[in-house]
Amino acid sequence: FMGMPGSLVYNFGAAILRSHGDSKRSMYILGVTGFINVLLNLLLVMVFHLDVAGVAIATITAQYLSAIAVMWILFDQKQEYKLRFKELGLHKEQVNKMIAIGVPCGINGILQCLSNVIVQSSINSFGTYVIAGNTAATDINNFTYLVNNAFCAACVSFSGQCCGAKQYKRLDKLVVSSAIWNSVFVVAIATVVTIFPRQMLGIFTSNPQVVEAGMFKLILLSWTAMIYGIGDTLVGCVRGMGKSLSPTVLNIICLCGVRWQC
Repeated sequence: FMGMPGSLVYNFGAAILRSHGDSKRSMYILGVTGFINVLLNLLLVMVFHLDVAGVAIATITAQYLSAIAVMWILFDQKQEYKLRFKELGLHKEQVNKMIAIGVPCGINGILQCLSNVIVQSSINSFGTYVIAGNTAATDINNFTYLVNNAFCAACVSFSGQCCGAKQYKRLDKLVVSSAIWNSVFVVAIATVVTIFPRQMLGIFTSNPQVVEAGMFKLILLSWTAMIYGIGDTLVGCVRGMGKSLSPTVLNIICLCGVRWQC
């Protein structure tokens, strides 16, 4: 909780940079602070023996360093989005827009987490090997979901720019291009996973029963993530157009409701 303000500041600042087409510097910041996080983990846990507290301190430090870095960039810019303290304040029109878009997104995220908890509680009834295999497979599948999230974030920025410039015909090209490239990356990852499933699960465990338990989920979700990625692309475009309620309703029905029934 102490690290959340740093994480929020970084996320807001990075979103401003991405909205202007600058996604490299936010990535560089995460790369450097992530490396610092790893070093601090090793130092605080292995040298100073701080155990869980050491991991927490390392994470918090990395979060605030990323916040400081992105703020430095925003203060230094000679662009229209330069951060100026004297202009900070609550602007009713902008606040209303942020609430209209942000609240449905927040509800969507909460319900997805709740859905995952319910699914996990069902998985727990199958025993230790299935739990461990499912966890390992999920960790590997997260790489695929990161690709999907990246294209979703890009679609939010680009569709917002297209609507702002009233270039609505570009939205069709944006959707098609994003869906195609998203699928290409997902297929590439799924192919590697399908060829080397045991080796990838072996990174997390040497127990053959755990590996067997995780293989089916790993391969199945790696390939079907392409469908999820296309859906994320469409959701990103709709949110970039300033409409957040309809994607939230669909996600609640499909990703939450259907999973609970299954």
